[in-house]
Amino acid sequence: MDAKEIVGNLRKGNIDSTINEFIINRTMPLPKKEFIEALYFLTKDSVFKERALKEIDRLDIESFENYLKEKTLIPEVALFLYNHFKNKIKRKTLVEILNNFSIPSQVLMNIAKSDDSELLELLSIKEVKLLAHPEIIDVLISNPNLSRERRFRLIEMKKRFILGEEDEGEEREETKEAEAEVEEEKEEGEEDYDDSVISVELDMEDGIIEQKINLNMIKKMTVGEKIKFALFGNKEVRKILINDPNRLVREAVLQSPKLTDAEIESFAKLKSLSDDVIRRITLNKQWTSKYSVALSLIKNPKTPISFSLNYLDKLIVRDLKQIQKDKDIPEPVRKKAKILIERKFG
Repeated sequence: MDAKEIVGNLRKGNIDSTINEFIINRTMPLPKKEFIEALYFLTKDSVFKERALKEIDRLDIESFENYLKEKTLIPEVALFLYNHFKNKIKRKTLVEILNNFSIPSQVLMNIAKSDDSELLELLSIKEVKLLAHPEIIDVLISNPNLSRERRFRLIEMKKRFILGEEDEGEEREETKEAEAEVEEEKEEGEEDYDDSVISVELDMEDGIIEQKINLNMIKKMTVGEKIKFALFGNKEVRKILINDPNRLVREAVLQSPKLTDAEIESFAKLKSLSDDVIRRITLNKQWTSKYSVALSLIKNPKTPISFSLNYLDKLIVRDLKQIQKDKDIPEPVRKKAKILIERKFG
């Protein structure tokens, strides 16, 4: 078993006491991240609890602060560490973890109750995160240390996305346009949007929750519920929600700590994808550094021409030839592909 498998089995209680002994004695060395997770799950075992807690207290605070910044952390482990060390965690770390979508809501709730006006301000602008955990919005609104302007904006956000008092302005027009694009894609048959039941696992702070849902159920969800599924669900539900009419839901998919490069590549191929999603992908250097992702973006007619022109130089001749012949790709991109082919052949 590798380190992740060991932690997974510990989480399920499927490791025997001999392996537990090896872990706590470091006879079986684990990377720092997995060792911290293993120690936490050993605190659940009455035989190893006391020793595990002592090992946790022996580790330096930087190790735990780094864990709280991890994209792939286990929520219940993060919550335990935060509660255990919250008086020692540096303020700089608190600012950084506000950007981590894997951080449990109870940690954010604790920050929402603080008297640190700067942290409150930073938390109040995390729309996607707040809509996934609407109870935090109420705490922020009632906190006298939050600025009047931010309180007003949170009240408006709650009215629109949680209470359903949506404006008929720009946001509604954007929703109509997105709905029309999704319907067009269904007609073209590019994606299979049937109403079959899918199994969704939500990795929440109190453990993994399994649910069976279908497309109709997703359509009836509130924006906050969709965001929660986008952030903490599996790839099956993200595949549906990346085309959701609401911008914040689409943003939540891209912010999911579970999102993979393979999913990004599949999104980049979707001609029905909203312009804002395409732009977000093109601005992420980690994603666009993958050849397959960059190629899929260049082949997508919605991709900004400036991005495609910059990345064409990195393509091999075979792909340049395909781009030159593809009439769906903007003419300036096809022209440059032709120039590059001629140059490569000298």
